[in-house]
Amino acid sequence: MSGTTTTTRTNPLTLPELLLSLGPFLSLQDLYSSIQVNHLWNTLLVPFLWYSIDDRLFSWPTILNRIHCDEIDNNPNTLQVLFEKYGHHIHHLSLSCLTTLQAASAATTCTQLRSLLVFGLKDRDPPLPNQEPDEANSNLHRHPNQQSSLGPLLSPMFERVFRPSQEVWDNPIKQRQYWRMVQLYWILVHHNNKHLQNLHLEAEVGRLFRMVSKEYLFYSLSLLKNLRSIDTGLVQMDFPVLLDRVLSLNTLRSRLSDPFTKEIAFSKTIPQQPFFHLRLLELRDRLHLQEFYLLLRYLPQLDDIVFAGFMMQAGLLPSPQDIMDNKPSQLQGLHLRQIGKQDDKIIPEVLQWLPYLKRFGIALLYPSIAKALRMHCPDLESFSDSGAAEDGHEQEGGVVVVIPPGVPISSANTLNHLLQHCSKLRTVRARRHTIMGSYAVKHSWACRRIETLCFRLVGVSEDTLVVKRSTTTTSRTSSRAELSSNGSTSSTSEAESGGVASKEAQCRELHRRIKERLRELRCLRAVDLGEEWAEATTMISDD
Repeated sequence: MSGTTTTTRTNPLTLPELLLSLGPFLSLQDLYSSIQVNHLWNTLLVPFLWYSIDDRLFSWPTILNRIHCDEIDNNPNTLQVLFEKYGHHIHHLSLSCLTTLQAASAATTCTQLRSLLVFGLKDRDPPLPNQEPDEANSNLHRHPNQQSSLGPLLSPMFERVFRPSQEVWDNPIKQRQYWRMVQLYWILVHHNNKHLQNLHLEAEVGRLFRMVSKEYLFYSLSLLKNLRSIDTGLVQMDFPVLLDRVLSLNTLRSRLSDPFTKEIAFSKTIPQQPFFHLRLLELRDRLHLQEFYLLLRYLPQLDDIVFAGFMMQAGLLPSPQDIMDNKPSQLQGLHLRQIGKQDDKIIPEVLQWLPYLKRFGIALLYPSIAKALRMHCPDLESFSDSGAAEDGHEQEGGVVVVIPPGVPISSANTLNHLLQHCSKLRTVRARRHTIMGSYAVKHSWACRRIETLCFRLVGVSEDTLVVKRSTTTTSRTSSRAELSSNGSTSSTSEAESGGVASKEAQCRELHRRIKERLRELRCLRAVDLGEEWAEATTMISDD
């Protein structure tokens, strides 16, 4: 008698490996619903729910309100208790509410942050109640122009570190609010000094409370051993000192500019020794040519630099050969936010020193710049403009492009020069630039491996519209000719009909050749040739 064998079927929804694989792909609402299924799902999926917090999203206030009702309805410090309970799961924290910042900094478990971003605290929180300061507390910071204290120090390390800006001098309530906010922020930074990699403080907050002690700033940043990126509008800092203190830094973005002078903060503190760890540098204002070359020399491993543009400097200056030691730069990305009147002369000279350039961005591509890119930058892979409108201003990606009066608009077909000669182009995003349809099909393109192509193709829809209107007029003329006994009218309509047919045939042939040109781009994944081409294609297909 053989023994019987029993098989046990496992419910796939109870497999931890399956749940852990699905967790990163679930939305916040789905994660919140999933953690309420059973204890296993709750244990495995709670870390995904709290992995990234952004209180600007609509989902998070809703979820926090539900948790508040379900778990700790009677606790007045609801948010702080939540951060105390789940703070060790948070790796990315984006804040726009003072209450969220207060809860995160007060929680002792919120010490695993990889990124800390603060946005627009000014407009999100109501002002704190106008409470009288505690006269018994002698450890108060007082501004020399204020009779009332700003509030108690949350830690002795904040003594004589901050002062209010002119914007909040006349509002004691706001002073207390932001005095507390800026201390909570730095307390949270110190709590996460082992893991923090990305640090961001919006310039709006920095303008409300200035940091007086730069030594405190450098000391705090030097404690962040894994810091990779800084995006700051908090203080005009000495960048060489920062690079010397934070050796792990590879991305630096400064949002500050001096309103009383056109000189940037970097211009007076050009480093005197090379720093090999910085990869991306973003500055707000313009650079003199000498400053730009000095940065290339002392930041030899810099991959990308973003700034407003170039400006000329009067007087006798060292030549680029002397500054660069007659060695080309390894820079791979040059991105300019604004347009200058002499860019067509300055930038071609700069490009001679950038033979390894792969990414280039400028709002207006002059013919001289396009020629210099072809000659000096054989590895160019990406070109983009800033999408500036014809009126000179357009917001795109947080950048406002300003085109000053007197700057000529980029001539048509200039972009085609890059497509024709730069064989390694992969990405072209140039909504401002135009190419005539007849010009595009006349010259072959060398960029056969391009993946993204975006520009305005013109001269392809106007002829089609003329054809349609002419065809309608011709039909009416022919009807009248049938009723008329005049033979000359009939012959004239036949001639017009023949001309319309010829134009229509030419237009269709142009469209066919353009589509053949696009089919030659085997790697093309995204294409946008503007409204004119889209309308013309629709009209041709309707016919």
